[in-house]
Amino acid sequence: MKQITFLIFLFGITFASHAQDLRITEIMYNPSNADSAWEWIEVYNAGTELADLTGFVIDDNSGASYSEANIPSGTILSGKSAILFNASVLSESDFRQVWGTVDLIPVIRWSSLNNGGDTIGIWNSFESYSGDNTSQENVIEQVAYAADGEIWPEDDGSASIFLRDLDSDNNIGTNWSLSTVGIATPIFKAYASMVFETNEGEDIGSPGLPGSVDTERPMITCPEALNMVSDVDNCGATFQLPLPTATDNESTQIQFSGIRNDGLELTDLFPVGETIITWTATDETGNVSDSCMQSITVTDEVPPTLICPESIMVSSHDGNPVSIEIEAATAADVCDEEIELSFSRSDDLGLQDPYPVGMTTITWTVTDTSDNFSECEQVITVNSSASNENDITSFSVSEQTGEPVINTENKTVNLKVPFGTELESLIPTLEISTNATVTPETGVARNFSTPVEYTVTAQDGTDEIWTVIVEVLEQEEEEKDNELSVTSFMLVNAETNEDLFLLEEGMMIAIEDLPTVHLDIRANTTENVESVRISLVGAQNTVRTESLLPYALYQDLPIGDYKGNDFIPGNYTVSATPYSGDALQGEAGNFLTLNFEIIGVIGTLEIESFTLINAGTNEDLFTIEEGMVIDINSLPTNHLDIRANTTDDVESVKLSLSGSQFSARTESLEPYALFQDLPIGNYKGNNFSTGSYSVIGVPYSEDSARGSLGSSYRINFELVDSSLQVIDFMLVNADTDEDLFVITEGMVIDINELPTRHLDIRANTSEDVESVRLSLSGALTSARTESLVPYALFQDLPIGDYKGSNFVVGTYTVSAIPYSENSLRGQVGMALSIDFELSNPIVIVVAEKSSSIIISPNPARTETRLSFENSVELKVIEIYDFNGRLLESFNAEGVLNGNSYLVPVSGLHPGNYILRSQDTLGDFYQELLVISRE
Repeated sequence: MKQITFLIFLFGITFASHAQDLRITEIMYNPSNADSAWEWIEVYNAGTELADLTGFVIDDNSGASYSEANIPSGTILSGKSAILFNASVLSESDFRQVWGTVDLIPVIRWSSLNNGGDTIGIWNSFESYSGDNTSQENVIEQVAYAADGEIWPEDDGSASIFLRDLDSDNNIGTNWSLSTVGIATPIFKAYASMVFETNEGEDIGSPGLPGSVDTERPMITCPEALNMVSDVDNCGATFQLPLPTATDNESTQIQFSGIRNDGLELTDLFPVGETIITWTATDETGNVSDSCMQSITVTDEVPPTLICPESIMVSSHDGNPVSIEIEAATAADVCDEEIELSFSRSDDLGLQDPYPVGMTTITWTVTDTSDNFSECEQVITVNSSASNENDITSFSVSEQTGEPVINTENKTVNLKVPFGTELESLIPTLEISTNATVTPETGVARNFSTPVEYTVTAQDGTDEIWTVIVEVLEQEEEEKDNELSVTSFMLVNAETNEDLFLLEEGMMIAIEDLPTVHLDIRANTTENVESVRISLVGAQNTVRTESLLPYALYQDLPIGDYKGNDFIPGNYTVSATPYSGDALQGEAGNFLTLNFEIIGVIGTLEIESFTLINAGTNEDLFTIEEGMVIDINSLPTNHLDIRANTTDDVESVKLSLSGSQFSARTESLEPYALFQDLPIGNYKGNNFSTGSYSVIGVPYSEDSARGSLGSSYRINFELVDSSLQVIDFMLVNADTDEDLFVITEGMVIDINELPTRHLDIRANTSEDVESVRLSLSGALTSARTESLVPYALFQDLPIGDYKGSNFVVGTYTVSAIPYSENSLRGQVGMALSIDFELSNPIVIVVAEKSSSIIISPNPARTETRLSFENSVELKVIEIYDFNGRLLESFNAEGVLNGNSYLVPVSGLHPGNYILRSQDTLGDFYQELLVISRE
């Protein structure tokens, strides 16, 4: 009995290896009898991890394609091999009766192998296989064998062929040998098959070990139960998970399988609570042990996170307690969605009760379901100070018409009274700022035939003189005021509900002169108006129906409490239509519209730059610039973070990262880190890999992405592995597969000097490159992924036989991106892009016929007419530039106009061109064409 003990930790366990580590190392394509039934293929796992072939496809490049994957399941241990066999005909037991102890992977719907040679491909999914069975461009492994007896071993009708060196190229025939009894292969030793049913025992190969089949199950011992504490930033734990141990009578390599009762992978986070793992062991012949169970218990000992609101300082103008709206603290827990948030005030009052003069402390506490808790404190300071407000906020007389105009900037009140009103004894009613006083007293008859001054004294003793002007309407103006009309628009401070001033046509308002940008607009109307349709278009747009005074653009609720909106610089048009009934019913009155502009800048609210951070040391590395290509090998670590650097008025930032990795986060505390910093300045970071990235930041004027919105800031950058390089591009003759020359930047190539136009382009790379993404744009376009050398733009099949394409005159850009692994996986290397041109300098051909060509007008603007002194029937008309590039081509019959040809040239830039035509007899005619727009 052999004792095998494994102790492999969680982060070292991978239950599916990279598919590019698979290699075809032995092929039985012509067994002695029952041909396709006893065909098989040996596949070797050259990787360091277990290879899972579930859902893979194996097929040759002839015949009909499959409708689904033909490998239902199967795995190969690192450094081990398995035999893919025809499971549509044979059972595993049948196969082992003939070949002994063999690791098998069944293949359903086996494609019979060609005895004279065939191309075998393996795809890692049905999606990559579908439509690719003959071209085999998406394969992860491929062998194209032959049986010629010269390069490849000659077929003897019973023996397999095997790869002599596992590290050699398995697509080179001289690296393969024919199996003979007793010959040592890299994995086993060749032997003859045993007689069984349709197999007469004449086949020779090395699929496993000859002799009897091992049927004894291994014995498994589970690891001890584990008690763990949850991670700080996860509702669960990640830790080193030991594997079971097992003993077996034959096998030295044991494969363990663990199934969690929550259905997750062993490498996934273990949640808070108990998780049961059911373990089994499988030996090399597929015998499975009895199961055993391991308990993993994770407890939550991490307190919730809690962020207190900012401390508040206000003033009490009369020494009395002040009502303050307090926002709750922000709490979160990685485990519990429902957490208990509580508070206590140092004066034992309720949260929204008025706050007295002095300091009051609010202690916030959050508790999760595991009784973990966090606390923070918020301080409310109320200072006692007298008010300096000394405004008239409302003014009216019983005789007035319409609303008064109160100008807080000029300290004036303007109102109108009907024609015939006596001004000498009007009794005013006015309201003033809280705790202020006014002289002369209100409610007493005054003579308003001339302007009347009122002195308003604030609580702190400061005076302000207000002038009240009453105007008597002319009779016709009074009649006009009795019409259904919008009379004016008032700009309102939506924070204080105070009128600022009347808007006038074409008014330019400096934003720095306004007390706030939180504004509203009120439509003033005649008294007979019952509803108004008011709208704003321009830098901001809105529309509203109002049926109650005041008629506010952005609603007032309760009445007179303007909701408003934050206005931004720009041009605006405000319009309003009055109606005689509620809800825009009844008669429509006189429409009013006016234009105004707000000029200036609202703060800065900018993200100035992004800094790349070493998340291991919390040190700044450098500022990331737009389009920057960063060699990942030049960085001290790939555990990085990105910080947004902002102007001082920014209070929160939304950050997002896209590309090779994705992340999104809102930060309300500096530094504004993409992957969080907790405690402050301790960057959490993330492990970056090569690839393209885009980082975006959006600044806000308040916490939690609230308040005013600043301009977003985006930077695109790349992380590359400079050891992976595309060195240059080689132009290849695709007819002879011979190299022509290296294409250099800006090269102009005369297409007439090339031996052929059937060309290909090869990307030459550094040795550690395993795949390349090639693309061509311009006069021809193409894109291709190559995982085998040579890396050809238009494919090479078999290897080195360039398929190519017929190139035409024009400009081109060829680009290539190298990768460290097959199929564009692994690390991304340094891309290379080259611009070049194929030209065809024109040789002037003199027509054998004597007919003279006439171009008119010449110079031409949008079209020109082509004719001949003698009748000529043209076939084609072409326009070239002086580099020989064909710019326009016309079927002559399509532009025939009477006895001449009308040629459009509006799509060409001004300059000199060659107009060339060919008649139906093959003769050419050529003349200079000038295009001018003057």
